[in-house]
Amino acid sequence: MIGLVDNIGPAEEMTVRNAANIRSPADFKGKTVATPFGSTSHYRLLGFLKTNGLSQREVRVLDMKPAAIQAAWAKGEIDAAYVWAPAKSKIIEAGGTAFVTWDKLDKAGYAIADTIVVHNDFAKAHPASVVGFLKAYGKALGLWRSNPEEAARLVAQQAGVSPETAMAEMKAYDFVDLSAQTGEAWLGTPGKPGKFAEVLKGTADFLVEQRSLRSAPPVGTFGKALNTQFLQQATA
Repeated sequence: MIGLVDNIGPAEEMTVRNAANIRSPADFKGKTVATPFGSTSHYRLLGFLKTNGLSQREVRVLDMKPAAIQAAWAKGEIDAAYVWAPAKSKIIEAGGTAFVTWDKLDKAGYAIADTIVVHNDFAKAHPASVVGFLKAYGKALGLWRSNPEEAARLVAQQAGVSPETAMAEMKAYDFVDLSAQTGEAWLGTPGKPGKFAEVLKGTADFLVEQRSLRSAPPVGTFGKALNTQFLQQATA
């Protein structure tokens, strides 16, 4: 892992159907919630249930891909969904409201992020390309910082949503500057991994519970996989 795209935060969130009258965690009892199994949204949804004393016997959780979630929402088959954009924004436009969970879940250790990973062999053979890739991302992030309207317009074209929706969704992300990613709170420095190694370990343990992985290595293995030497070169 050579870098972060963002801390997802509220960009990946629970959305509830307005007609379902869900106002508190207790209101989820007897409701049907969809999410893609094995995803970060599934991880956060189960974290939400656990931290609020709810079980999957009380809340019906269905495995659906984002496109299927949109279709089920349109048919009125689900009461809520935990998913990311553009599906999240589209079901909000179709009679949904965000039910905020991310802040408490982050504090409870259920942080999630979009990451940048490179194959070891490629990194060894083409280090300049890896540094160039990170510089290109830094340039894109610079456009978002300096001209958010133009950045939102470009993202809207790719995502198939309005520029206004793209702007609202992008504002929900915490885009971490490249220079800040080598801090202790994130990836750390070569030989001194940051706290994100613990986040990766927690995610791996979740995947073991879901039987997506047979086992999870110790946190030290994740720390060794955080390679910030390319970030340091890209920001030098």
